[in-house]
Amino acid sequence: DDIDFSLIPDNVRVFSNAGAFSIPVAELAWGLALALAKGISLRKRIEVYEVYGRNVLVLGAGGIGSEIARIAKYGFNDYVIGLSRSFKNPEYFDVKLPISKMNEVIGMADIIFDALPLTRHTKGILNYSVLRNLKDKAILVNVGRGDTIAEDDIYRILTERPGIRFGTDVFWRKDGRETFDTKLWQLENFTGTLHTAGAYGNPEVNNRAKQLACENALRYANGLPANNEVRRDDYA
Repeated sequence: DDIDFSLIPDNVRVFSNAGAFSIPVAELAWGLALALAKGISLRKRIEVYEVYGRNVLVLGAGGIGSEIARIAKYGFNDYVIGLSRSFKNPEYFDVKLPISKMNEVIGMADIIFDALPLTRHTKGILNYSVLRNLKDKAILVNVGRGDTIAEDDIYRILTERPGIRFGTDVFWRKDGRETFDTKLWQLENFTGTLHTAGAYGNPEVNNRAKQLACENALRYANGLPANNEVRRDDYA
């Protein structure tokens, strides 16, 4: 989502490194969910939420979303609903639906994971009209892109309904740069990490991602099918 496609000729193919951070990002996503559910790091006793045997909704079923779903299904025996255009590992989902069904199913979920990319279709997709359908004790975690959620709208929901809890590793862009300065930090039903789930987490994660990117480029150079070709019309 940082690329200006207007500067790239139509005949140039663009590939991403999608899936390179699936495991560490999914781990952190569940770390946020568990911290919110159990009140970890809060210096007070709060009602804890169960995560075992719950309804889990995963938005975006690529590499990250599929790994989140796998942990939900086999780690916590959850019922997993996926909303996505395509499913990398459909076997991890009990229900597979298009994103257009979001308003119909978001109210069923105890835990929602946002693993959506930021495109012209997903920017602000989780706005107040959608968020108001959340369960009173729902947990929402964002490890996709900050701007897929409307910042003012999630703040409004969290203040109106404090039983809802929200955690994020990704934040909103202001003046073209991601900033971690948000009024959400004032709320007890919010927690966050400073975009450390992927490449910024540790050198091992970053180096593994570089290796995967090089392997994909080598496949293309050798005339083999390369992974993760970007749909230009998602961005241009």
